[in-house]
Amino acid sequence: MNTKLNVFLKIIYYMGISGLIGSIIGYFTFPNIFSDKPLIPILIFSIVAYCCALAICHELIKINSTLICKTPFTTENIKRMQKISAYLFIISAYVFTKDWLKFKSHIFTYNFNKDGLITDSECLIFILLGLFVLILANIFKTAVKIKNENDLTI
Repeated sequence: MNTKLNVFLKIIYYMGISGLIGSIIGYFTFPNIFSDKPLIPILIFSIVAYCCALAICHELIKINSTLICKTPFTTENIKRMQKISAYLFIISAYVFTKDWLKFKSHIFTYNFNKDGLITDSECLIFILLGLFVLILANIFKTAVKIKNENDLTI
């Protein structure tokens, strides 16, 4: 199962890289296709956020590889999870900035209609995911300590 997951993660990763490169080349080669061009700082920020998503995928490939080798409880995986958390916070900042520029006054509104609760707070999802991964990294840190202590006992 973990090898299939690794293949799937690699497919997503390489498709993401080719999509990013293709989009950048297309943006500068055929500028007339894009009717609504973003401001340069937002364009750069969106590329950074996209690269963060690719970096998350790359870190997940490395973490999954340790699962395949049956050595997941390592300090390297803790550092990888901390990096993933930082990448998620960067993506959250991008989503917040993009939404703020688009919606201004109603980023964090909560409304009900016939479909249920409607919110414009997508950046909170990435913040919560980042916090979740940080907590998971701390769980792994504790597991590594316990594993190392157990390895020293006879």
